[in-house]
Amino acid sequence: MTRMQATSIAYGFGAVNPRPSAILNRMQCQRKVEYRLYPSPNQAAELARMSDTCRKVYNWALAERRDYYEATGKTLSFAEECRRLTVARRTDFAWKAVHTHALQLALKRVDLAFGHFFRRVKSGEKPGYPRFKSQDRFSGFGFKEHGNGWRLEKKEVRITGIGRVKLRGKASFDTINPKTCELIQRSGKWYMSVTFVLEALPERERTGEMISGLDWGVETFATLANSDGTSEEIANPRHLRKQLDRLAVEQQAFARRKRGSKRRHLAKQRVARLHEKVRRQRQNFLHQTTAKLAASRRVIAVEKLSPLVMSAAGGAAKAGLNREILAAAAGAFHSMLAYKAEEAGSTIIEIDPRLHRPSQTCSGGGPARKKSLAEREHVLPDGSVISRDLNAARNLLNLALGREPAQHSGPGIGPDTGCETATIAA
Repeated sequence: MTRMQATSIAYGFGAVNPRPSAILNRMQCQRKVEYRLYPSPNQAAELARMSDTCRKVYNWALAERRDYYEATGKTLSFAEECRRLTVARRTDFAWKAVHTHALQLALKRVDLAFGHFFRRVKSGEKPGYPRFKSQDRFSGFGFKEHGNGWRLEKKEVRITGIGRVKLRGKASFDTINPKTCELIQRSGKWYMSVTFVLEALPERERTGEMISGLDWGVETFATLANSDGTSEEIANPRHLRKQLDRLAVEQQAFARRKRGSKRRHLAKQRVARLHEKVRRQRQNFLHQTTAKLAASRRVIAVEKLSPLVMSAAGGAAKAGLNREILAAAAGAFHSMLAYKAEEAGSTIIEIDPRLHRPSQTCSGGGPARKKSLAEREHVLPDGSVISRDLNAARNLLNLALGREPAQHSGPGIGPDTGCETATIAA
């Protein structure tokens, strides 16, 4: 067992996954690629019609389950729903015109929604009964088997009932084994998300061997303390904040329009396009940032965060901060960083902040002290001042190096907590 593995087990960080080639060659994994579709006007109308048919099947299945439960006290299974759908399609021409796999996936969405509903009931959470879907709340439809209802080709996709639709997009791996696809409409544009089954993890080049502690934040998107004694900051691009003024104008215009009018529909599209622009900017920033981090570091220690918990309380007084927490997308950032690090042969160590409290602990050996969010600076025992985020990043680095600071009451007591380079066996 290497020192890194021993450290991970000792501190309860979870298993470290070195990537021997012999193991990788036997591994199968899945990756998703999103393509932009360019349908003709007639094809776009047909895609919208198929999506609306799937929505109606979703609502029909939801009503079936509700009525059956009220009558018998039991819930319908997915298999029984599929049998009922087969009977219903015989007398409904619109349903018969849509591929059966697309309709079955709509039933599967209902099945998953009820599965999550009953899970929340059992765990004592807010149940959230599944809702009927309006056109605005139903994003699209999909197929569950390549070659059956859809077929991906070089620069187009062939969809049953639609024909050949041009697409744009590129994967970083060989796309030879597509499995499922989802067709999604966002702000008037169509996208296709395809799941591929790979025989082994994609290989991503790693150019550095540095070990770092990374503290995610809102004021600064990420602060890194490196094993060579240096530190880095990644600025928060604040894509949503830059659009808030324009969003406010467009949302006010939307609210003033008469319900059901064409002008209201156009105003709604303008709002949707702004949100879609922010989503694309955020996605692009996260992909570029995580790719650079995964390529330049062998080990990255991060906090295990829950953005929903962080933004759950506070009311109107904390509304702005809650918006910024969600806009910074910690969950998506950590998820992307994890799979890209795995592809690069790097290791991500998740540290539980409830156990180690990196923001409250002094990285220089001083006393641990609870800090409010308003305190953005940390004073070290020697009197030097560093940012709160850098102090947390140094603590995460120390934990990754196997040097956890002791919870003591004065400076100079406890184990070495400096940030100089330490040797970790590969």
